[in-house]
Amino acid sequence: MIVADSDVLIDFLAGSGEGADAVARELRQGDLHTTAVTCFDLLSGARSTRQMPAVAKLLAALPAVPVDEAAACAAGEVRRTLEASGTAPPGSRPGNINTLVLDTLRALDVPDGMSTHARGHASSSDPVDYRA
Repeated sequence: MIVADSDVLIDFLAGSGEGADAVARELRQGDLHTTAVTCFDLLSGARSTRQMPAVAKLLAALPAVPVDEAAACAAGEVRRTLEASGTAPPGSRPGNINTLVLDTLRALDVPDGMSTHARGHASSSDPVDYRA
């Protein structure tokens, strides 16, 4: 399973950017997922009636990893552990939506994901190991 964050899904919807090709490839392979938090992010960010159908169609094609109370609690524990050990990803901070997504995936032991924010805006064409 590969989990895509808002950044690369927005690239895909725009038809350009670092994540567009990677998302298209993973959609064809049928292994791409997203998170409930990313669904919220995309739906709340759609600013026009023209954008909504494309966002809805994309989200309908992607199973969403839930972020429920248990996942949020586990993500909080992961965040505290990473910060205590000095291994929290650069630029991440508690309370940030991307941090919640990353830490939830770590807590659920999801091995791979695609996000430009997760790598400090590095290339999105390769999966990110969220357990790092």
